[in-house]
Amino acid sequence: MSNISQKPLFNFAVSGKTCWVTCLGDWDISLVEVLENQCSNLPINTGIEHFEFDMRNVGQLDVSMAHFLKKQISKLESFGYEVSIKGLSKVREKQFNALPRLEEPVINKQAEGFSFTAAISEIGQVLVVLWREFLFILTMIGVFLAGSTQLIIGWLVFIATLGKVTLFRIQKQVRPAAVITHIEKAGVYAIPIVALMSFLIGGIIAQQGIFQLQKFGAAIFSIDLVSILALRELGVLLTAIMVAGRSGSAITAEIGAMKMREEVDALKVMGADPFVVLALPRILALFIALPLLTVISDVFAMLGGMVVAWIYGGFTPAYFIELLPASIDLTTVFAGLFKAPLMAIIIGVIACVEGFKVQANTESLGRRTTVCVVKSIFLMVFLDGIAAIFYAAIDF
Repeated sequence: MSNISQKPLFNFAVSGKTCWVTCLGDWDISLVEVLENQCSNLPINTGIEHFEFDMRNVGQLDVSMAHFLKKQISKLESFGYEVSIKGLSKVREKQFNALPRLEEPVINKQAEGFSFTAAISEIGQVLVVLWREFLFILTMIGVFLAGSTQLIIGWLVFIATLGKVTLFRIQKQVRPAAVITHIEKAGVYAIPIVALMSFLIGGIIAQQGIFQLQKFGAAIFSIDLVSILALRELGVLLTAIMVAGRSGSAITAEIGAMKMREEVDALKVMGADPFVVLALPRILALFIALPLLTVISDVFAMLGGMVVAWIYGGFTPAYFIELLPASIDLTTVFAGLFKAPLMAIIIGVIACVEGFKVQANTESLGRRTTVCVVKSIFLMVFLDGIAAIFYAAIDF
């Protein structure tokens, strides 16, 4: 028995923030206690962010042992670590994925009663996960700001010298054609849906404004309502939400699929920075496309309001346009446009961050795509609220 208890079922090696766990031998039900003891030796809380289990050297894999291993993986994931498994045959992978997640039932946790230590531990784990994500987002923002500045300066010098001078190495990793392609995907292809949505929203605002204000004999102020709401708030916000749901989710899915197919690792092997090659062109494209889409959204929202005001309020298009200068000025227009680049950065950064978090399974891809859209919309609404308070404070 002592010989069996000393038999190693896996070896682990730490490299940077990754712990490589090599599983060994035949795993059957008689070794459950041995595996449990050896799992306690995993280097947890030592700066590691990712565990990778290599199952190529495992001969027999008992169902009970597979259940136990999945329980350990679920526990590591609950602590905020990223866990991946490699080396499983197709049959074993299907069997392993079919196993349920083994977690402590909620009833047992309630029966144990409140534990101050456990509560502090859970809060600490959540804070650690949030801190890591905050640092990841800051890294992506830094890559965008530094990379986009170098690209713009480098391309201008390259054009001015007729292609004879290349200032930065980053210019070889990010081609202008890639940025233009992503502008086309995120901007040009989004024009029909953004225009239609803005036209309808503008019409709805005008209709409701006329119906409510005409009770007080002030239906003419519906023109002010449509113009101010569309230009300051709804134009940029609804456009950003549409882009987040359409292009943000697509970016997460694209990068996630590349990571699942190990194309991201291939870029690292070739000496390229995945953040620069994959994230920077997409964020830069959104940074350029979203303000232009906002302008289109504003125009079509005004057109929708104009048509409805003509039908329900009797205000002709010429009269509508004549009253616009009294309702809006340049500050009203730029109040919305100033928010568009910031919202584009939010969408691009969150989408790329969630894409790089995708693990080697389709469930992770779907989950990260959903998280991308939810986070982007929440942060954009939050930014819009902060901007509204700031504009009111400076009387803009």
